[in-house]
Amino acid sequence: QLAAFDSRINASVRVCWTGDFEMMLAQNGPRAMGVNFLIPNVNAKCHVPELVALSDTSAVLIINGRKDSLYPFAAQEKARREIMEMAGKQGRQKQLRWLYFNGPHCFHAPQQVEALNFFREFIVEKALT
Repeated sequence: QLAAFDSRINASVRVCWTGDFEMMLAQNGPRAMGVNFLIPNVNAKCHVPELVALSDTSAVLIINGRKDSLYPFAAQEKARREIMEMAGKQGRQKQLRWLYFNGPHCFHAPQQVEALNFFREFIVEKALT
């Protein structure tokens, strides 16, 4: 969310934290929603796709597990479609990436490597050029 509101953020990674708000609320109820969904006046106006769109000056990597019980796959896919559509309209397809892994709600070593490589590409290498 910080990337949506602060243009100093050059890259961000969302790990197991992206899904359609309405679908998740219907399936899991408010007790399963993370605190990021409870920020006053933010979720009343926008959800994950809009937050990613607001981060249009930064690169975004989204990593989700296909077997995540907190973020059902259908909710992930709906959010992915909306995010990719918005990214296309913004002309930032190369700055936005979405990866799935075949696992639950977690951030294991392979996903950590993906995140570090993404940061190297969009922060370290860009700073050197």
